[in-house]
Amino acid sequence: MKYIFCKRRYYMGYVKIISIAALLLTINCKSDNNRLNAKSDAKIAKETAKSVEESTTEQVSKLTGLEITKIKALSTEELAKIAAGAKSKSEDSKKGIDHFKKTTGKAKLEVKDIPNLIKAIKNSAEKIEIAFKALLNAGYNGPVANAVKSNIDSGIKMLTLLDKLLDIATRTTHNSRELEIKKTIKQFNTHNPSLQIYINESGAHTKAYIRIIMTNVSRYFFNGVYDELSDNLDQAPSNLKEALTSLKEAADSISTAAGIIELCFNSNY
Repeated sequence: MKYIFCKRRYYMGYVKIISIAALLLTINCKSDNNRLNAKSDAKIAKETAKSVEESTTEQVSKLTGLEITKIKALSTEELAKIAAGAKSKSEDSKKGIDHFKKTTGKAKLEVKDIPNLIKAIKNSAEKIEIAFKALLNAGYNGPVANAVKSNIDSGIKMLTLLDKLLDIATRTTHNSRELEIKKTIKQFNTHNPSLQIYINESGAHTKAYIRIIMTNVSRYFFNGVYDELSDNLDQAPSNLKEALTSLKEAADSISTAAGIIELCFNSNY
């Protein structure tokens, strides 16, 4: 019986050793898997960041006409110059509205008066987009970078939509105009679910759409760009502050221009 007891103790000890070894192997495997997953996640994040950077560089290259190698090598002075150009263009679009009202003697604008004014505002907004993307490519990654980029993009999409609606409103007959305007807005809503424009099924009132769209544009560029950049300017790299200051002022001009046009189509004005 004693012999059997010793043999059983030996057997149980052997099982215990095997169990511990298996447990250690499992822990090591999990640890290795965690390290592999961490490396994989880091690699994906790095590749995503690189992809975004390359995409931004290509966009700036297309918009400015500069070679990609030159975009990547823009100096502080060149970035400031691009931003100053956007600011000047935006101020011109705002002045253009005042000039039109003075030369025509109109206190209030009509639908037929604004297609070229909207195109000017849209072109100015695109200059802001070019300049801001150049700053992103130069390393600007402040806490509001993504929000500002998104708001600029949303504002431009709204202006592009209004540009299309005005083209329809000024070149088509009344009957086909309503259908085409509704169709255009529905397509816009489908492709931009976060920027949906309410469609008035009782009639395509162009003036109402102008008011709604320009109200949104004004908010995107004031609250979404000017305010965001102003509130975070102190945290920006010193070599980019001049350019960012120009861009926030450019956004303010776009917002003001949009506000003037919105007011002209406000029923209370």
